[in-house]
This record gives sequence, structure tokens and C-alpha cells, in this order.
Amino acid sequence: MTDQSIIKENYFNILIVDDIVDIHPITRNVFFNENISGKPLHFISAYNEEEAQGILKKYHRGIAVVILDLIMIEEYGGLKVIEYLRTKLNNSILQIIIRSAYSSQFPKREIMDMHSIHDYIEKGDTSDDKLYISVRSAIRTFIALQENTNVIENLEHEVNERTTELHERTTELKQIFNVSTPLIQIDAHHKILNVNDSFKELFQIQNKDLINETCYETLDCKMKGETGCSLHILRKGKLIKSTYEDSKILPDGTELLYRVNATPIKDEDGNITSIVENIVDITELKNLAKQAEKENKLKGEFLSQVSHDVRTPINSILLNAIIAKNKSINDELTIYLDSISKSSNVLLDFIEDILTYYRLEKNKLELDIEPTDILTINKEIDYLFRSPIEYSGKKFNCTIEDNLPDSLLLDGKRVRQILINLISNAQKYTDSDGVIEFTLSTQNKTDSTLDLIFKIKDNGIGIPKDKQDIIFKEFQVIQKKRSKGIGLGLSIVKKLVDKMHGEILLESESGKGSTFIVIIKNIEISSEKPKVHRTQEYDRIKFEKGTLLIADDTFDVRQSIINLFIGTDIHVIEAANTNETFEKIKHYMPNMVLMDIKFPNVNEGVEITKKLRSVNELKNIPIYAYTASVRIKEIKEDIKLFNGYISKTNRDIAGKILNELKKYVHYKVLDSNKSLINKISDIPERLKANLLFKQEIERLKKNWERQNLHISFNKQKVIEFSSSVVLIGDKFGFECLKRYGGLFDSTDSMKSLDHYRNFVKEFPEIINIILSKLN
Repeated sequence: MTDQSIIKENYFNILIVDDIVDIHPITRNVFFNENISGKPLHFISAYNEEEAQGILKKYHRGIAVVILDLIMIEEYGGLKVIEYLRTKLNNSILQIIIRSAYSSQFPKREIMDMHSIHDYIEKGDTSDDKLYISVRSAIRTFIALQENTNVIENLEHEVNERTTELHERTTELKQIFNVSTPLIQIDAHHKILNVNDSFKELFQIQNKDLINETCYETLDCKMKGETGCSLHILRKGKLIKSTYEDSKILPDGTELLYRVNATPIKDEDGNITSIVENIVDITELKNLAKQAEKENKLKGEFLSQVSHDVRTPINSILLNAIIAKNKSINDELTIYLDSISKSSNVLLDFIEDILTYYRLEKNKLELDIEPTDILTINKEIDYLFRSPIEYSGKKFNCTIEDNLPDSLLLDGKRVRQILINLISNAQKYTDSDGVIEFTLSTQNKTDSTLDLIFKIKDNGIGIPKDKQDIIFKEFQVIQKKRSKGIGLGLSIVKKLVDKMHGEILLESESGKGSTFIVIIKNIEISSEKPKVHRTQEYDRIKFEKGTLLIADDTFDVRQSIINLFIGTDIHVIEAANTNETFEKIKHYMPNMVLMDIKFPNVNEGVEITKKLRSVNELKNIPIYAYTASVRIKEIKEDIKLFNGYISKTNRDIAGKILNELKKYVHYKVLDSNKSLINKISDIPERLKANLLFKQEIERLKKNWERQNLHISFNKQKVIEFSSSVVLIGDKFGFECLKRYGGLFDSTDSMKSLDHYRNFVKEFPEIINIILSKLN
């Protein structure tokens, strides 16, 4: 035991019990050089249950407040410390303040009532003011109870020694109430036996004798008859304390919020005869909490509005780039459009990280668990990173375990976000000749569950030992010169992994690289097939005549939807406000409506949809919520009004719109391969003279022949081969080849072996056309 653990006289000694070392200095800093009631504060630290119990066993009578975490290294260690203090040491005066990040695991009110907890603060609440006010309040309660207990103990000693006249006992008992803390004594019939001046002053009661009045009338108590009422101590006859909160409108019209801490009084035979309640004014504390809640709500609304206002123009840029790219046969122009799309996606990723962080901090993020194909996620990761990584001179190796289940129950979007952040970090901190390895494997596999293991390894600059403890904290950047972010990526990864009840491990050495290992445990294997959202290329879909209405107050958003259907038989109608929307829907009876929820103001899109659903001839028109709002889950009841939800932040937003429209308008699918073959006939001059490009095409042909992919069906090999096709198309800016490679795992031809063979047999024809042009 170090010197800092020994209590000091003429100080208020406060014991901090938490296994997180950083919590101790942070807590002390809140009360730096602070004096309460003329005494300074002295802090004592304990880092586990055993150490805390040792300190309390020796010094508990000299400690005023304990600030502790419920869950430490040993599960429920904090709760054991509380039980040891209250039951084993029989100390009911020392005040306990819980600070925990796991409030959802505990019945908060039951724990506070059973163990006489002064306050319960969640670690997610980073407000120093709340802890400051709570500790000051706890010390004042401790002072009052200490005075009260001393008097009571003296009184009980006198009662046990001799029996006195009732008047003498009443006089002695009134001595208890000569303290500054508001006190009231009541019997089992709710009758007031004693009350002090501080109580009357707090409740603004003047010139009135409260003796024999009923306590619930005086206090305007809402706990009458409830189990939370402190009088249940008398009825049960147990020597415990009770705490509850209540409120009262005072004579001057203001509202008093107060906490009641009840202590039993016993007679000479040990029977509980009455209750002494000390009243704590918590009005200021509650008002601060309400203000903080209001500020958090405003912050959420601000982020929602900013997200909507920023995502909407980015969405228009992205959608128009996609449209232009799919209609362009100019490979050089396609390169520029690709760059626009990628830059737009970077901005969307940045916004998504900020919003994810906010939701995680406020515990508002819910996982969307559904059947997911983990190989599809791997394909997307490979497609997203291989080209930029290898273009910069690095190597990117992917290793995937064989025989993975086709469908797993998990949140695919959040798994992607974890992997994108980790691989992006590896890319930033690895030099141009480095290697990045991504490995996907399983462990503890049964017929129904398995553990997924993602390993991202690099041989980059590594993370120094003294930085590894803080790397997962917010706004921490190891090398600012290499990182363009704000230091949220790894913090979000850690919180998302925790949300999935998984774990993340770090192995790193400065100058030798880093390895991040993510383990997500007990993932269920699903018998249900993953939802597959497949779209043909836009120039392959031939719609019959139809009408689509876009209801949005932003011109660029409406124009981007119009651009999507230029040259088709789909007539796009615009509506810039809700009145115009209603009239045009009534007049044109469109096949489908895209409705912005924030149109033009918050929820007006919802209100006009309710109106449309109330009109018989309009109620069955398909209406889709079309928005960039981040609060979509907060209006999940209203979303039921719509036929579906299309996010403006969807990376394949054009494909999503086309997929939904296909449900309501007849269409045909044109032959994709012939279309591509025709476009390949026009190879740019810059590629005809590029020897390296020719060598890569010849290598593709050899790999195709060597693997016999046209006569064998191996899903994993096809995905790997298609990645190499896409990579070459991307590397040399040859869009047609890139697009063809992308068809391997996105076409319905993968559904049967015969269709597969008919599809892939044309690949040699594609290669031969390219080689003939190059020769």
C-alpha cells in the first residue's frame, strides 16, 4: 500500500475504485485544489476489488465518498465492494457514487435502493459538472448523516442503558435535528414526529407546526403506497436504507427537485420504530442534466441537418458521375469520372465516420443483423483497395479460408466499415515498397455458429509501445504527416467491434509494421440466403413507357434523376414543393414516386405521404422515402407509410433506383456481352502502343486457359480471377475490360452451371479481340 492510500485527518477522503488507470487522474483533476465545507479533498486509489476491500476494511470510517465502477477486471467486482461495505462492514453513512459504462446490464433503480447509492453516473456522460455536483452533494449528505448517526448512536446507547421518560427521549431525539441538513422523522402511519428548521426553509413552510401531519401531504409525495416509499423499511422491519427522488411545487411557484435518503431508528429492543429522512436539493443537478440532454438533442439535430445538406449535393455529383460513366465510351473521360466518384465516396466515408462516432457515443447505433455473404464483402474490399494500393507500388495479398458458409447473420455494413478503416490505416502507414496482407479465417466452427477472424497485417512504420494504449482513443493520430484524417477511424473500429461483442488485438513494433486482429464470436450460420441486390448495366435495361415522379426541393437532385433516364421511355416529372407534389401525383398517376422526407422542411415529406395514403385513388401508388437523413430509424413508424427506403448515400444509388422501378414498369435486359464486345472494338491509341498492357492481356489469357474456368465451377477462383480482370482494366483506364470483370460475380449467370458456362465461354473472344487490335 502506498502513502497515497492512507486517509488524512481534517480532509474529506474520497476512494476511487476503477481498473482503468486513466480514470483516477482524470477524476482528481475535476476537484483540483477544491475545498468543501472548509475542508480540502484527499483522493485514494484502488484498482481492483481486493485492493478496495482492503482499504475499506481498515479505513472505511474515515472515508466520506467512494466513486467506483461496477465491472472491473473481475466481473461485478464493484457490486461486491458495495455489498462488502454495506453488509460486512455495516457502514451506511459512507456515500457511494457509481460510474459505469454498463448501465444496461443492471437494474439501476433496484441497485440504488437496495444499497443506498447516492448517485449513478454513466461513463458516456463526459460532463465534469455532473460529477462535481454529485460529489459535493454526497459530502454534504455524509456530513449530515455523520452528525445524525453520532447522535442516534449516543441515543441508542442511552436507551440500552436505561429507560427514561417519553418526554426526555423526545427532547434527546430533537437534538438530532439541530443540523443544517433538512431532516424529517416519520412513523409507520406517515405521521411526522420531528422536523427541523432547515426542512421548513427548503420547503418554504412558515408559521406552521408540522408534528402529527402526514408526510405525503406536506411533501406532496408521489411515492405514497409505492414500494419505493421509505416506509417499506418499517413494514419489512429490515435494517436498511432507502433512497428515492421526488418533486414539489413550492409556494413561490418554483419546482423543487429533491432526493430522500431514509435511515431507520430502533428502540431498545432493536425494533425499527420510525424513519429519519434527510432531504437533498437536487434541482440544480437535474436542471444541468436537462440542459445537457437538450444540448445533445440539438447536437443530434444539427448533425442530421448538416449530413442532409452535405450529402445531398455529394449525392448529385456521385449519381451524375455514375450516369456519365456508364454512358461514356471515351476511356480517358471515364478515368476522370472515376476520380470524381472516388472523391465523392471519400467525402461520404468521412461524414459516415463522424455520424457513426456520434451514434456510438450516445448509444444510439443499432446493428442491422441479416443474412450476409462474407465473400461478397471480401470482393468489395478487394475491389476497393487492390487498385490504389498496387498502383502506388505496394503489394496487396488476400487470403480467404476455403468452404466458408454461404450465409452468416451479421451487420455487413458495419463489418465493411471496420475493414475499410483498418486497411485504409495500413495503406497510409506503409511505404511504397511495402506489403499489406488481409486474411479471413474462422475458428470454433460448429454446425450452427463460428468465430470470424479478420487479420490486417502491414510492414509499415509500426506503432511505438507508448502509443499503443491510446491508439483506439478519439482524435489520436500517430503521424500527422501521413494521416489526413482526424483520428476517429480506430476509435470507431473499437466501438463497433465492442458493439458486436467481439475483440480487437494489436501486435506492433516501431519500424516493423502492425497487425490488427478482429475476432467476432458466435456468429450464427444462416439457412436463409443473403439478400442479393443485382443490377444489370444501365445501358442494358430497356424500360417500356412509364412515369417516375421526383419530389425534392433541391434542383440538382431532381436534375440528376432526370439525367438517369435520358434516352429511355421513362418520363420523369419534377415537384419542388408538397402542394405541387400532391397535384402532379393526382394528375399523372406515376408508376413510382421518390419522396424526400425533409421536403422542404423536416417531415413534410412524411405528412404529404400520409395525405396521399388517405385518398382512395392515390393510396396504392408506390412511394419511396428518398433522403440523406441520418435519423431514419427515429421515424421508423412513419417509414411504414412508404413502399421502401432509398438512401441518397447509397454507393450504387442508380442501381437501387432502377431495381425498385423494375417492380412497377415492364422492361427487357439487352445482351451484355455483345454490347461490351462492340465497345472493345474501339481501343484507345495510347493502349495500342503500350507494351505492358499487351503483356498483361496475354497473361490473363494464359491464366484463363491454365485454370480451365470455362469448364469448372469454383466460386472462389472466379472471384479471384475477376478481381485481376478489374484491376488491369482500372490500372490502364480501359473501362470495358474493367466492367466485364465486374460481371463475373454480379450476374444472374452464377445461379446455375449451364448459365455460368454460357457466360464465361465468351471471355476468350473478348481477349482475342483485344489482342488482334493490339497486334
